[in-house]
This record gives sequence, C-alpha cells and structure tokens, in this order.
Amino acid sequence: MSRSEITPEAFIEAMLVHVPFDGWTEAAMQTTADQLGLSASQMTQLFPQGITGLVETGSDDIDRHMAEIFMNRFADDMDMMPVHKKIRELLLIRFEILQPNKEAVRKMVAFMAQPAQAKLGSKLLYKTLDRVWRIAGDRSTDYNFYTKRATLGAVYGSTMLAFLDDDTADMQKTRAFLDRRLQDVAKVPKATRPLQAAFSAIGRMLKGAGSMRRKTSGR
Repeated sequence: MSRSEITPEAFIEAMLVHVPFDGWTEAAMQTTADQLGLSASQMTQLFPQGITGLVETGSDDIDRHMAEIFMNRFADDMDMMPVHKKIRELLLIRFEILQPNKEAVRKMVAFMAQPAQAKLGSKLLYKTLDRVWRIAGDRSTDYNFYTKRATLGAVYGSTMLAFLDDDTADMQKTRAFLDRRLQDVAKVPKATRPLQAAFSAIGRMLKGAGSMRRKTSGR
C-alpha cells in the first residue's frame, strides 16, 4: 500500500500494535506515522482533529462493522427476532470485534476516563447505543427514546468491565454477564408502568389547567 492509499482505518489498524505501550496518544500516532512514512501534512489530512478525531473514526468504524456483521449473520431471521435478541446479538458482535485487541480496549477505557475526554466519551457511547437501538427496530420519539439509550448504556458499560476481565476464549463470562444484565433490564418496564401512568395523568392535568387559564383570561 502506497502512502497515498493509506486510509484512516488502515492507519488505526497499524497503530494498534503501539497502543498497548503508548496508549491512545499523539505519541502513538507519531510512531505510526513514522512507520508508514507519512508527513505531518498527510497526518493532518487523515485526522484534522488529532487523536480525538482518530478515536471517533475508530469507534464509528467498529459500529459500521458491527452492523454489517449483524445484517449478514441474521439476514434471514431479522423479521422474526425480538428486539431484546437483536440487542444482545449486536452487543456481542461488538465485543467480538474488540476481542483481538483487548489491551488496546483497556487503554481506550482509560483514555475515556480522563475528564478532558468526558464529552467525547459520551458522544461516542450515544452514537453506538443509538445505532444498536435503530438496527433493533426502535422508532420511539418520546422520553422512552432517551431512557432506552441510558438503560442500555448502563448495561454496555458494566458488560465492558466484565469483558475486560474475561479470560475465556469464546467470551463465556461476557455472554453470561450480558444475559443477566438484560434479564434485569427486562423487569424494569413492568416496575415503571405505574410511574409512567402517573406522569401521563399529571401531564393531562397540567394540560387541562392550561386550557382553563386560557379560557378564563379570554373572558
């Protein structure tokens, strides 16, 4: 591959061997650039935003790969699969993609834990969760849109820690942990239905009160 043919994805792939030692840093980027014979201007063209742009590109690429594998693997079963099954398989596929570079994933978790990267971490997590829900068939537009993503974010985050601690070749511990967490989440809608009904009733009351005030002021 010539220097002009190096894509952002190819650069990140080459950088993965340096990340376990240097982390997700500008230093690791420079080492990779030197290895590939890239100039400073070529690096700027690939990643105008530096390391944060590289990290975002890598996360987006993993999300695309996750979606492609899922669509190919379950092309004949999509219409019959329940939403929770789709979500489970999508998350497991993402962990499968991460599995060969687990040490780089550890460094990514540490990178995202830095206060300076809080905004980037939230942005990338939201993009991943939103893609998972949309592929699973979610079309909600009310407050459930946000609660679903927040709930799944907690599941994904805790499962990530289990994944990093999983020493089995086929991710048995990760699969078992994810299944337990999803089972816990499945119980939430039943417990929150009375609360949702209360919110709906309050909303109707406020709407009615607003209408009454408008009628009174119009007299």
